[in-house]
Amino acid sequence: AHGFLRSLKTMRGWAEFWLAHDIATVVVSFCNSNILNGHHERNAADLLALRKHLGLGEVIYAGFSAGGLAAYLAALEDDGAGGYLGLDSVDSGGLARRSDAVLRVPSLFLSAGSSACNAGNNMAETITKHGYPSSHIEGATHCHFELPYSPRCSWVCGRSTPEETESIQAVIKTQATSWILSSRRLSE
Repeated sequence: AHGFLRSLKTMRGWAEFWLAHDIATVVVSFCNSNILNGHHERNAADLLALRKHLGLGEVIYAGFSAGGLAAYLAALEDDGAGGYLGLDSVDSGGLARRSDAVLRVPSLFLSAGSSACNAGNNMAETITKHGYPSSHIEGATHCHFELPYSPRCSWVCGRSTPEETESIQAVIKTQATSWILSSRRLSE
């Protein structure tokens, strides 16, 4: 799931990368968000409805930024959830923090350092509260979790050289993909 005011284009690279690792992926384009409101709970409901509409069994919900929040909320509600992967998830409006619900599936939260672009890494409070597994990606900015990397995003969220970006994204890809593959083996 893509981030707030982003699009499926910013996640298409993840689908291509995971497909190359034999991981079937569905990339969504949220239609509820607008510049004034992300409607994250509606986006979560849409993720759940899409899984059911496509007739998919157990799925791993994954998302970047506010899409990570929508994926988190969907994984909390969906009995068909098999896991959750947060890519520098943002807890807009404190929706995750205020919820007493706990993920009942394997999870991994990957994060960049605290910045305005990830709302001061505000998902960390929920991660700590519930003891969820997490990994800080050294040197990563919020933008490094989109694939393909957007230099326009970096204008606001922090710049890096193409070499640094390639190295950082390699770490993110490796950790995310290894976790997905190991989570799939656990559920089989």
